Amino acid sequence: MHQLLDCVSVEGILRPGEVYIFTETQSRGRHIDPLCYSYVVRMASEILPALELEIESLDDYYVFKQFLGHEMVSDDCHVFRFWCLEKPEMEEEVFSLYLHRIMNLQDAIESERRMALDE
Repeated sequence: MHQLLDCVSVEGILRPGEVYIFTETQSRGRHIDPLCYSYVVRMASEILPALELEIESLDDYYVFKQFLGHEMVSDDCHVFRFWCLEKPEMEEEVFSLYLHRIMNLQDAIESERRMALDE
């Protein structure tokens, strides 16, 4: 495990039975990465390995220095923040990764119905 994540607790973040993805944006309207690069997180025990994968995939762009914490943004989103240096200028930056819950079929049907009623 990446040393930045050694003392991070992620218990209680995920809703049992739901599916989540990491993105670099808070917006739920963003397109996800191509499927050949995408993966889902289903269990709390997968969050830290997924964060480690994300950090390692960004090695060419950032030097991660410190984990700043995580917090709930909404019922469907959690943000994880890191203090890092952006390459090549080595400028300080706070980098955020957002763990979004993916809608299940019932959520999508209900969303469509609400939008139809609003029209």
